[in-house]
Amino acid sequence: MPTIRKLPSGKVNVQVRRDGHPPLSATFKTTTEAKAWARKIEGDIDHGKHYGFSRVRTLADAIDEFGKVKTTIKTADDRNRHLEWWRKEFGTRKLFHFNGDVVEQGRERLAAENIESNPKKPERHRAPQTIRHCLMSLSSCMDYIKRKKRWIDKNPVSDVDAPPVSPGRIRWLSEDERK
Repeated sequence: MPTIRKLPSGKVNVQVRRDGHPPLSATFKTTTEAKAWARKIEGDIDHGKHYGFSRVRTLADAIDEFGKVKTTIKTADDRNRHLEWWRKEFGTRKLFHFNGDVVEQGRERLAAENIESNPKKPERHRAPQTIRHCLMSLSSCMDYIKRKKRWIDKNPVSDVDAPPVSPGRIRWLSEDERK
């Protein structure tokens, strides 16, 4: 139900508040125009045409909210390190514009980035498993924002393929070890 109030100037202000969406307001000359606008906005929200918080909130906001979730110490350290990279690269991007293509672009950057700090040594890149972990941390954050905060409708990481897991190695025991 919209909130309609008459302003001292004679105009009419209307505010629409819905759970999971930022409050929206507008000012009109007549009450009829204000009611019509409020009905249209409420209808758009009901039909999913209005995107709500995803147009207002950034990836950094989502990471901050997810950071408040309790977890084990080791898991939190790894998760925070992974999410800090995403914050640094894409933190200012609005959630509405943070889609599968952007996540794929981030995955490519993760793979191509030189992580060797000493310029005298040869370049070193992240292992595919590390990239998988970074994507899983981001996916957990996006799932939380989708389920608990309802800022987004879909997890953008679900559209991105993670690098394949290495098959590991088969180790054979030597004669001494077998004894």
